[in-house]
Amino acid sequence: MGRYIFHPALLDSALQPVMTLLDATGAAQDTYLPVRTARCRVHARPEPGRRLWSRAVRASAPPGEDPVEFDVLVGDDAGRPVATIEGFRLRKPAADSPEMAEQKARPLLHGVEWTELEPLPRPPLEQASWLVVTGSPLGSRLRAALAEGGSRAVLVQPGDGYRGRPQRRRRLSRVGENLAARPRGRAVPASCPLSPSGVPGHAGSMRNAFVHDAVVVMEPEGDVGAPGAAVTAALCGHWEHPPPCPLAPHRCHADREPAGVRLRILFAAEPDLEETVRERIDRALRSGRLSGPDGVVTRWRLRASGRGDLVPEEAAHARRLIGA
Repeated sequence: MGRYIFHPALLDSALQPVMTLLDATGAAQDTYLPVRTARCRVHARPEPGRRLWSRAVRASAPPGEDPVEFDVLVGDDAGRPVATIEGFRLRKPAADSPEMAEQKARPLLHGVEWTELEPLPRPPLEQASWLVVTGSPLGSRLRAALAEGGSRAVLVQPGDGYRGRPQRRRRLSRVGENLAARPRGRAVPASCPLSPSGVPGHAGSMRNAFVHDAVVVMEPEGDVGAPGAAVTAALCGHWEHPPPCPLAPHRCHADREPAGVRLRILFAAEPDLEETVRERIDRALRSGRLSGPDGVVTRWRLRASGRGDLVPEEAAHARRLIGA
């Protein structure tokens, strides 16, 4: 209040009785806008905490006349004048037809318009010879994309002596809950001899070695080998079958831990069959049961499942699986 002689909020409040007078004549249903004030005089600064009164008088004019004017007197409880507002004029805005109103509003509105353009031409790949060094399935897709562009690509899988960047601690894909995989040292893809044609893996073979990690929960007396047997049945038809494995030679290792039984499945397969093998592994583990040869049923619950990384200690076994 100290910043103003007459606070704008008090001025707004003092003008409200005007609406009562408009209502008395039936004009309050119309829209009126203030257009001018002839004179506004402040006689005394309003004292904080003191109640004020406002009295409005309509200027003598026939009812319904436009514009309309009012005089407003503001006073305190003691009857002393605080402010006088003379010639406060209101006017009804001109009424447009709906068509005119729409025409006036159109430039004020935004519109969204989509224009279809011709697709950009795909830039051709540079025709060259490429050496793709990777232990990831992405290498096969990259080689196929290069071949589609007319380039020659040779896919090479790095061996034990390859010094790649250390793999960071990774997480298994969530099934029941996320469990951080135990770090097993620096992850290095399995070493594979190169055939004379430069194809990775065993001579005459296109297989690569892969790892699938999983965690299952089972009762303490449960057979930890049952999930691995279920995986073998899913990949080979039965856990007892004559070699070789028809789809993917593999090995399953199980460790019982406080959080459950950790499974590490090492398998060899052609790159385009990797996802098929992983889907069968997941389906077998999600089944959650295996009936053994003695009729005993082992049950478990899959908690986590996902890709794993080969470690140097597994390189020799990976080579045997690739050559199986």
